[in-house]
Amino acid sequence: MVVFYNMRILIFLLFFCSSMHGQNKKINSIRTKQDSSLFRSSIDKALSFFREKKLDSFKKYSLKSFSFSKKPKDLQKIHYYLATYYKHKKIPDSAFYYYDQAKIISKQLNDSLQVGRRLLSMAKLQREATDFLGSEISSIEALQYLEPINSNIFLERIYNNLGLVSEEMKQKDNALKYYTLSLKLNKLNKNDVGFLYIMNNLGLLFQNRRENKKAISYFKKGLAFDSIKEKHPTQYALLLENLAASNFLLGDKKNVLQKYNEVLKTREKLNDNKELSTTHINISDYYNDFNKTEEALYHSNQALKYAKQTHNNKRWLEALENLSELTEGEQSKKYLQEYINLSDSLFQKERELKNQFAKIRYETDKKENE
Repeated sequence: MVVFYNMRILIFLLFFCSSMHGQNKKINSIRTKQDSSLFRSSIDKALSFFREKKLDSFKKYSLKSFSFSKKPKDLQKIHYYLATYYKHKKIPDSAFYYYDQAKIISKQLNDSLQVGRRLLSMAKLQREATDFLGSEISSIEALQYLEPINSNIFLERIYNNLGLVSEEMKQKDNALKYYTLSLKLNKLNKNDVGFLYIMNNLGLLFQNRRENKKAISYFKKGLAFDSIKEKHPTQYALLLENLAASNFLLGDKKNVLQKYNEVLKTREKLNDNKELSTTHINISDYYNDFNKTEEALYHSNQALKYAKQTHNNKRWLEALENLSELTEGEQSKKYLQEYINLSDSLFQKERELKNQFAKIRYETDKKENE
């Protein structure tokens, strides 16, 4: 009787445990579905706030999504959103960190396209922070993921970036090689905006080599694009300005000011304040060449205003340098001192950023090796 009784208890316990296990599975399944639904809702809200340019709300809901994310693909998306937030907030080291985190998850998912894209974003941040060697390394690593899958759209951008950093590192032949590869892929992609940027970059490559006649041929190729002024006003202004600059450098100053003024109007209409600083620098240089100091001063001051507004550091320094040369006495000394202080500060920040980028990559490589 005791044995029979014990058997009944054992059967009951087995049935109870089985029933509880089934119930737990059901509860976990419901929770997973709820979390998945909450994740989608939260991440969709984040995206809608981004489209409305409400960046702080975009960040808030991106972070909130972490609570409901269960899948690696969800985590990859959140890291990408956070990287986007910090990129728009001009905090490059944080943007770099989150792009790197998204890249790690993409590697785990064997998603070569996403790994390549994140590396391209990292390479661009490094280039903008004047970490040209770091940008080259990230770009070449991206090629290892994008070339095997023939991702021509992103390969075009990678080669263009490699052209830009090669030029900055004074590797002119490499720059030409990479721009040529980018152009070859552009023909397959039929990417109009990409074509215009490559034409501009090739023109600038020869302009920097002081081969302005060759530079002009590329700027003109870009400007000959069908309805460029109406379809692509940003690229139109860029090419027209650089064409005028090459004509000016060749001594052909007829119509240069007219072209610069057209660029000025186009950029004002587009509210392209960052590039307006460049146009005012060019107009200032034009007037200075004709000893029209008052006009040159006005445009250098305008360049300084727009450069400060948009943190266009390169033009900020150029405007201060121009103003120190166009003024005299204490005023000239003041601009010169401001130039020196800004130059030192930027050098320090750039060095810190390069170190931060290197540290993030080192920590990632260390974990991957472990």
